[in-house]
Amino acid sequence: VLAGLFRGKMKGTLKEKIIDKIKAFFKTEITAFIIIAIVSIILVTAFFNLSPYDALFHVISAMSTTGFSYLPTQDFSNALKIFLTILMFIGGTSLSTAGGIKMYRLLLMIKAVKKTATDMITQQDSKVSLHGKNYSNSEVIQAAVLVILSVFIIVISSFVLTASGFSFVDSAFETTAALGTVGLSVGIAGPALALPLKWLFTILMIIGRVEILSLLVVFSHKKEPRNIQEAAKRKKQALEFTIDLDCIDPDTD
Repeated sequence: VLAGLFRGKMKGTLKEKIIDKIKAFFKTEITAFIIIAIVSIILVTAFFNLSPYDALFHVISAMSTTGFSYLPTQDFSNALKIFLTILMFIGGTSLSTAGGIKMYRLLLMIKAVKKTATDMITQQDSKVSLHGKNYSNSEVIQAAVLVILSVFIIVISSFVLTASGFSFVDSAFETTAALGTVGLSVGIAGPALALPLKWLFTILMIIGRVEILSLLVVFSHKKEPRNIQEAAKRKKQALEFTIDLDCIDPDTD
């Protein structure tokens, strides 16, 4: 009887552990990446007349910002180009070397929208929690700023290319690929491209690899406060001066 109870308890504990592992897996960035990839592959197969493998290859190439393609992307429909542009803009997960805004920032923005609606209803400042971590308002704002600036740069760069005679969809595809360091191209970036536009793509690739916020920090003119060690040194010197004054004999001339 005891052996049976023990086995039953072990089975229950093992079952709970497996369920906890499954729940934890579905709360990770990787799961979100896989789900978006699967849905994207189904949509591309169903609506853009690509075979399942062609859809799989090019969706993963865009999302992972690997940049491989064996089909002429310039022949894709505008709708498919826009769809792939969105996938390139999102990019991969935060711990990967993929470009884009990263999956966690997308999820953070979705959570932030929910938080804003909740705060307006409850009149309270709720926390944004993602993957077991609570994000401060400052961290949410930083993520939002990066996303907004990325969109702004893509739009402005696309208009520059459009003014040079390229379609807006192709321009958005190409600039997003450059900013996300993807490598996919619809043929705009090439040897015949005007030198100023080559410089534009070069700058976009640098911004995409380093990230916008890092560049803002580097080129910021705001001076940081005095070093803590310098403040401690001045405090120590003042303390030593006070001690020296206390050691002076008041009867000494």
